[in-house]
Amino acid sequence: MLSVQNLQCSYGDIVALHDLSFEARAGEIFALIGANGAGKTTTIMALAGHLFPRSGSILIEGNDVTSIGPRGRLARGVALVPEGRRVFADLSVDDNQNWRRIVRVFIQRFLVLPNAVHNWRVLFLVVSSKCLRLAGQ
Repeated sequence: MLSVQNLQCSYGDIVALHDLSFEARAGEIFALIGANGAGKTTTIMALAGHLFPRSGSILIEGNDVTSIGPRGRLARGVALVPEGRRVFADLSVDDNQNWRRIVRVFIQRFLVLPNAVHNWRVLFLVVSSKCLRLAGQ
């Protein structure tokens, strides 16, 4: 379960989220919907550990991860996946694709759909040959 309690996030003096609370339980489909500027991206950045909240807490399976960075969140099954063609330029292509493994674990663990995501190297043979190259090159 993912639980967010009274989350407040800011960019400098500008408060982007004020007292956001919600829970997403295993097996549920949860959507974060809102107008431009409503705080969707800020929420996702905070959940993935790329933005530390000013106050409030984020719990994964009952464990407080509020002060844990992206690598610690990744180990707990939470990651930020860039949309479209955006990649983490300082990571290799292989590292950028690691999120697929997390998606597979998430799907199998929470949605119970075994074999829903296949080995990406088999699906993307051209990319496979470039796994060690930095993604921004």
